[in-house]
Amino acid sequence: MAGKTTSMENIIYIVLLLFVLSVTVVPIVWRHFRSSDVLKSGVSASAKIVDVTDTGRRHNNNPVVSIRLIVTGTDGRDFNAEVTMPVSPVRLTRYQPGTVVAVKYDPKSPDRIAIDTQSESGSKPE
Repeated sequence: MAGKTTSMENIIYIVLLLFVLSVTVVPIVWRHFRSSDVLKSGVSASAKIVDVTDTGRRHNNNPVVSIRLIVTGTDGRDFNAEVTMPVSPVRLTRYQPGTVVAVKYDPKSPDRIAIDTQSESGSKPE
């Protein structure tokens, strides 16, 4: 009977698999759908990059970075925001402190924000 697993072992394996998926895959998928929703229905604004930090994680071999922003809202007031996203090493130079990027955000919940990579209207650091 060596090599056969019991039903209790199978349950443990399934629970372990679900835990690993919930810690690794679910946050990435959740962030993607949240960003997609904001990019579709959010308000356009510009934001200045304050800081870029490598989180140490990778997504498809791309570094996942945390980008701190100062966003100028539709009412003209500035607010701080942070976006965590994978960035190709080829495009990392577009996300340097001082660069102004296009963003979209939810005015009812400004922490729901995404960099609008489709517009790619970034200006060089000052």
